[in-house]
Amino acid sequence: MRELEERLARQEATSEELSVKKERLEDEVSSLKQDVESFELNLAKAEQEKQTKDGQIRTLNEEMARQDENISKLQKDKKQMDQTIKQTQEALAAEEDKVNHLNKAKQKMESQIDEVRQRRIRAVGDLLSPAVGGGALSDTVIRPAVCPMARSCPRL
Repeated sequence: MRELEERLARQEATSEELSVKKERLEDEVSSLKQDVESFELNLAKAEQEKQTKDGQIRTLNEEMARQDENISKLQKDKKQMDQTIKQTQEALAAEEDKVNHLNKAKQKMESQIDEVRQRRIRAVGDLLSPAVGGGALSDTVIRPAVCPMARSCPRL
């Protein structure tokens, strides 16, 4: 019987050790379950954040594509405007050249008209001076009433 009591005592001690180990393992399993739940919750949050960030990235990429398209359009418009400005400047320069040429021609014609007037005044003065008696008309401007070539002669 002693053997049985010793055996029983050993088995009870072993049973108690196993119970303590069981409790420790159950506590550890409970702790690990909490850790797993926490990791799953963190994983779900991270997945949700990833989806949110993916959406933001997609939106930003679309916005960048729109901005690139706008930049491209603006560059085309700028190029066209530059070309239009260049053509306008060339046309303006050509028109300025024409105006300068016409001004030179006008000045030349005005000087020719002045020369013709002066010759005409001298010629009339020469014609009238023997009749009037001396070159008194050379200081006076003579304006004939009718120009012999009325259509081509400017009014004096």
